This record gives sequence, structure tokens and C-alpha cells, in this order.
Amino acid sequence: MVQQSGRERKTESSAKESSSSVKSFLQPGSLPLVYTVWFFYSSLLTAKVVLLFKLDVAQSLDADSAFGPQLLKVIIASAAVVFLLLVETHNNAEPHSDHQAYIYYLITSTVFEIFDSVTFLGILFPTQSRIVLTYPLENSVLLLSCVNFILPTMTLYKLSLSEFGKKPRSLGLQLLYKCLHLGLVNIPYFVIRVYLWSLYDHDVTLFLLKNILAVVIAARTAVPDIKLWWHSIQESQGKRRKFFSNAMELGAVYEITDNHGDDSNLPSYEKKVLHSTEL
Repeated sequence: MVQQSGRERKTESSAKESSSSVKSFLQPGSLPLVYTVWFFYSSLLTAKVVLLFKLDVAQSLDADSAFGPQLLKVIIASAAVVFLLLVETHNNAEPHSDHQAYIYYLITSTVFEIFDSVTFLGILFPTQSRIVLTYPLENSVLLLSCVNFILPTMTLYKLSLSEFGKKPRSLGLQLLYKCLHLGLVNIPYFVIRVYLWSLYDHDVTLFLLKNILAVVIAARTAVPDIKLWWHSIQESQGKRRKFFSNAMELGAVYEITDNHGDDSNLPSYEKKVLHSTEL
């Protein structure tokens, strides 16, 4: 019984935090320039990457040159350093706190995702992959890689809403990011890599396993978040129904008392009912 009551209190507190995070959604938060800078930086980066590959500049680089595909991939992967510096602007938490743990998780996971996108772009280098892709598949690889550069904007926005860990992180935004990351990154990456592996015998072992683990972990962690989110919605709807029912009862009382609380003109039996309900 003690454990059950403790779990109920924990669920109620989590629901209150999630409902308050829903209210704080679509607010600028603290340091709004952080996620704004990353959005413009990642947009500019993806525009340059698209131009380099669509104009066949990247494909024509000499693999034996110092300014070849390897240097280009290192320059693109350096976006992880920019993301790390932007996240560190929110890192004023106490050691071993929940906010600091989330920042460390965000740095490691997002940096690894950026490296995954750079490796995925390596498929477009025919001198390294030894594969000549079809036009639709080439566009798919380029588009999905660029999407993974822009998606971390949502994580920085969620970090900004927490205001250095003083407020709970937005649960709805967290679920939205997981769904987008599954549908636009890990699942498409997995499908394309399996296709290249089966058809062209392309080596995709390492990051193929990463995509599988990412899908499993996201599905595993999304289930309790969905339950908590649904519980917070039900709680907010219950409070809203209670508010409107109380307002309707109050309006009925004013209507009975001649709209001004004056019951002098009421029949005696209506006064008796009114005063009995008030007591």
C-alpha cells in the first residue's frame, strides 16, 4: 500500500509537471537566440551541402587529395562542435542534477546523430562507396541527411523552455521530437541501408545497428511518456468540465435569485430550497 500510494503521488506530480509544460509551450523561453542561431546555422549548412552535391562539386573531389571527400566530411561534422557550444550555454546546473544529466545526454546523442548523417552522406561519394545511386535514391539520401541537421533545433528549444532546469521539460515537444526522429531519420536510414546492403553489398554494419537500437530505445521510452501525456490531458479536461459545471451552477443560482441575488420576491418554498442548498 505504501508503494502504491507513492507511485500514485509520483504519477500525479508528473502529470502536473507535464500539464504545466503544455502551458509553457510556444513561449520563447530563456536564451531564445540559442535555438534561433542553430536553426539558421543548420539551414545554411544544409543549403551548402545540397548545392555541393547537386552541382557535382563534392562527387568530383579527388580522393587522394588533401582537400578531398574526407576533409569535406570533417568540415560538415564540425557542426557537432557548434551544437556542443550552444548546449553548454544552458549548463549552469548543480553536479549530478537531472538538468545536468539531460544536457550530457543531449550532447552525446545529438553529436552521434550528426556523425550518422555525415556517414550517410558518404554514400553519395562514388569514389568511396563504389555505388552509383539512382536519381530518386540520391535525393532521398541528401534530403534525409539534411533533415537530421535541422531537427536538433527542437531539443535546444525544449532546453530553453526549462529555463536552466527550473521548469519541467515539455512532454509534448519531447514526444513530437521522438516521432519525427523515428519517421525522418532512424527508420528511413535503416531501410536505405538494408537496401544498399542487400543489393550492392555495401558495408553498413555499424550504423545499421545504431539505427535498430535507436528505434527500440525510442519506442521503449515513448510508451511511458505517451501514458503520462494522456493522463495529463484527461486531468486537464476533468478540471475544465468541473469549472464549467460550477459556472453553470453559479449562473443558475443568480437566475433563481432574480439575477442580482435578491430573493425578496421569491415564493416561500423557493426560498426554503435556496437556503437549504446554501447551507
